[in-house]
Amino acid sequence: MSWCGERCWNGRQGGVHGGIIAELVLQLNGWAKQDRRGCVGVSSGYVLCRAPDTVRGPDVSFMRQERIPESGIPEAFWNLAPDLAVEVVSPSETADEIWEKISDYLAAGTPLVWVIYPRSKQAVVHTPDGIGRALNAEDASSPPPYCPASPANWASCFGPRYTTKLFFPS
Repeated sequence: MSWCGERCWNGRQGGVHGGIIAELVLQLNGWAKQDRRGCVGVSSGYVLCRAPDTVRGPDVSFMRQERIPESGIPEAFWNLAPDLAVEVVSPSETADEIWEKISDYLAAGTPLVWVIYPRSKQAVVHTPDGIGRALNAEDASSPPPYCPASPANWASCFGPRYTTKLFFPS
């Protein structure tokens, strides 16, 4: 979901896309609740810049506890960038559209953007220094920051039922 001066949203996503988001939220939310690390959101709107307003709603996001306003989680859009933005790439999205999202998050101060590619079972972790680090579901030795502590949990973010040949034919 996004608004870039004007509304430019493509609607609902497919089953695999939703399943991966559900698994990511399950894993991240469990991790975030430990020691009150922060909160996890699904398609929550973040105002990334003004004039024109740019609002992005990453598939999954994380906000550290110390950055949550004293008034609590806003009912409307967040007026700051998330600490983590996760985008699960849909078959209909172009490389340019994905890059625009990554650029918007990083320019607004998001320190970490995960882009999950379900078809190739890979993720690219983007940081403000311009480096994109590619990981796959089996790359459990070094999960990205904000990932649940257990490396096995990183692989499960791809969801075992979503990495089968049923959903990802060779």
